[in-house]
Amino acid sequence: MKKYLILFIVSCFFNFSVWSQNQYPIDSLSEIYQVLDTVETKLNHYHIKALWLDDTIEIRKLSEPVKYDLKNMRKAFKDSTFNPTKKDRRNSVDFTRQSAQNCLSYALERYFLYHNLKPDSIFDENTFLGRESGELIIDKSFTLTFEASTKRKRKAFKKPIKDGVLVIFRNQYDWIIHAFYYEKDIFYSKNGIRPIKEYHKMKNIFNRYFDTTLVQFYELDDARLNEFLD
Repeated sequence: MKKYLILFIVSCFFNFSVWSQNQYPIDSLSEIYQVLDTVETKLNHYHIKALWLDDTIEIRKLSEPVKYDLKNMRKAFKDSTFNPTKKDRRNSVDFTRQSAQNCLSYALERYFLYHNLKPDSIFDENTFLGRESGELIIDKSFTLTFEASTKRKRKAFKKPIKDGVLVIFRNQYDWIIHAFYYEKDIFYSKNGIRPIKEYHKMKNIFNRYFDTTLVQFYELDDARLNEFLD
């Protein structure tokens, strides 16, 4: 049943019109986002607190240049004499860069770029956005346009969804377990530590997140932005 539901939802997208103009009262996220402080610094990452509208969020940023973490690798191998090869070091650095951005950060980056809103390095390949901060951003500045329970019959889902939307998978606890972005018949997804991937069928993403109970579609809420800017 879940497979058929996802197929039906995907079929709704193919009649959507392209919507890529900036209809919002801002041109850049810097108008609603402000860095407050660096709260933690590690070898290859630092955590910052920032204001998103009137609420505090926390994000993790990758530090450059990326360094090989010899101490942790020796701990992982339980060998205080472990000496990595050049290939080991290169692979570790590449992996650290590849895993720096998570699905929420990537989906938001794609969304804002599509709608001609400059992310200004807030959401980029070096940004990790945790679930709690992601929930706050979505709750405070986005509006839910459509949702589909994976337990309901597919005939209940007939409302079309616009091109250029943020897509959220939630589990039975209403937690965000994955976020991705839809544009022109392609689903753009960053699955954990894996590279960014393009899908032509949402069911292929859904198969990775089998505990999904709710599929939601969001758009930025210009009314809330106007209220903040007044």
